[in-house]
Amino acid sequence: MTMQRSLKREFSLVRIVLLVLPMLLALIIPNAFFRDIVILLMLWSTAASAWNLLGGFAGQLSIGHTAFFGIGAYTSTLLYINFSVSPWIGMFAGALLAALIGVVLGSITFPLKGPFFSLSTLAFAEIVRIISISWSDLTKGSRGDRHQVHARI
Repeated sequence: MTMQRSLKREFSLVRIVLLVLPMLLALIIPNAFFRDIVILLMLWSTAASAWNLLGGFAGQLSIGHTAFFGIGAYTSTLLYINFSVSPWIGMFAGALLAALIGVVLGSITFPLKGPFFSLSTLAFAEIVRIISISWSDLTKGSRGDRHQVHARI
């Protein structure tokens, strides 16, 4: 086995440990404050990785990352409230829906360069914000529906 293969295998093992360890810690830490810190660490690490892929490797400036975050969060929460789907399943459903929308939006906007790509991602984020506020039958608008959420918890 060559040295390069050995380093690749070790690097892959480190990646797996760094991915699985915070998930296990989030499940076994009894203190809610520290568990929240680990979950936020995973959340912001994922956001930083997304930024690194698009901004660092692809050289594009996206201003619409919050739209995908919101799509995933709304999907997970609405599945829980309306269909009693576990938040663990809803989390993956929200990520899948946000990824699918990202692929569609990316196929349309990625050929744009410079400020045009940035403005298109900003416009998409604004459209998602307006829809989430205005489509009150689905999202309960900006007021939310606390009675319905607390009745299920």
